[in-house]
Amino acid sequence: MKNIVLLLSLVLLVASCKKDVDNKEENTTVSSTLINGSIVFTDSINEAPDSFIVYYFDREQNKYENSQAQFDENGTFNLTLDIEQPTTAIAYAGQQINLFLVPGDSLTISGTVNGAQSENNTIKLDGSRTKEFMAVKNYFENNPIKVDPFYEPGADKDPMDLHIYLLKKEDEFHQYNKNYLNNPNIPEEFKKVINANDKYFLVNARLEFLNYANYIGKEIPAIDSEYFEGMKNLPDFTKDDLTYGALTNAIASSYKNYLRERLVFDKPGVSPDSLSSIVSKQIIKDNSKPILNQYATFSTALKTFENHDLDFYQNNQQAIEQQLKGSDFLAILKREYEKEKELLERPEIPKESEILEFTSTEPSNYLNEIISNSKGKVIYIDNWATWCGPCKAEFKEASPALHEKFKDDVEFVYLCHASEKKAYLPSIAQFNIKGKHYFLNDQEGPVVQEQINLEGFPTYTIINKKGEIVQSDYIHRPSYPKTTTLLESLINE
Repeated sequence: MKNIVLLLSLVLLVASCKKDVDNKEENTTVSSTLINGSIVFTDSINEAPDSFIVYYFDREQNKYENSQAQFDENGTFNLTLDIEQPTTAIAYAGQQINLFLVPGDSLTISGTVNGAQSENNTIKLDGSRTKEFMAVKNYFENNPIKVDPFYEPGADKDPMDLHIYLLKKEDEFHQYNKNYLNNPNIPEEFKKVINANDKYFLVNARLEFLNYANYIGKEIPAIDSEYFEGMKNLPDFTKDDLTYGALTNAIASSYKNYLRERLVFDKPGVSPDSLSSIVSKQIIKDNSKPILNQYATFSTALKTFENHDLDFYQNNQQAIEQQLKGSDFLAILKREYEKEKELLERPEIPKESEILEFTSTEPSNYLNEIISNSKGKVIYIDNWATWCGPCKAEFKEASPALHEKFKDDVEFVYLCHASEKKAYLPSIAQFNIKGKHYFLNDQEGPVVQEQINLEGFPTYTIINKKGEIVQSDYIHRPSYPKTTTLLESLINE
């Protein structure tokens, strides 16, 4: 079998700037991380990936971020990544590569990749902390807990099967973590990740599996069963635990879900519509697990800001600020609130954007109106929603780049579906989305969605010069190289 030869260079530029945050113990250092490399793809992979991607959890914004760079025809790429705090990260380049990035690092990745899970893959990490990089990589790869087999098609495993497996492996897992804590090649900051993993990984593994088990029709254990014992006795976060933001965020979310299900069990007459509100208020007032409840309150409020909704914070502001008093969370939350308030009150729409309304009174005619207004141009319709994470990911870099490349030859139309109208203009302003914009209400949206065979959000609909739908799917997103190829072909017809 031919190999994929992988040669990646990750150079973290030390030139940094300081970002001051009120009431924080230390300033946050933002280092630009230049990631570049070259990958030669051969016949050993059915379809080579089109991009090098890095996923990481932004602890300050409390959300996942990703940066990606497309491979050119020679398999080379360049990517700049901003890292504000030490963080775990996952890179994808033919296979998954686990990283722990610290501002100011320099890192080179090299090796061969035969497939996503091939035992013949040889990935080496070199740079300013070579031994530390490899120790972190090995820590994640050699974890004695193997949950993937429980998710394989045909495995026919239910939650209690996983529970029993984890009980058998628990002592081995804790000893594994203890050994790595004593490993001289493990950086001090990463020891915080190991300690958090030791406390919360087993609980999180059980809770994550419930979503899959429910999807495949398996019976879910009762909320008062031993399956939830770990959540019932969940230890409070420490400040160091927050270094592993991806895990603590997952635990905080599961904790809120657990409290919601517990409330249903204890008080079966509670209205389903009021559950989230009751649980949120319970967390705000609860001091039994101070840091966990502070984090859960903080993350809940930030999530509503992300969807351009200030109601939760404004309706509970006094209680929230009392809960977060003395924590780093409060200054961040206040700052983000003021930013979101300004965006909602004064959204700045790009000059190259048009906020339009359809002249037709029948939603079934909206597509024809778009085609008529395009005057024979190729049309690229972005069907999005204000709450849609993948939509926003494309808006950051790929969508502006596609618009800039084809703005003279392609009609870019954005249809906002299934969203609160108050979040519509702020979203356009936030991401500086250039093109023609229409908002579809709950009666109009389903009609258009049926016409374009909407797969979900986002869905990208491409229409040729004749007014015929050529593609309507998620695949032909702005970041997909074949989207550019298809548009060029349609323009030249």
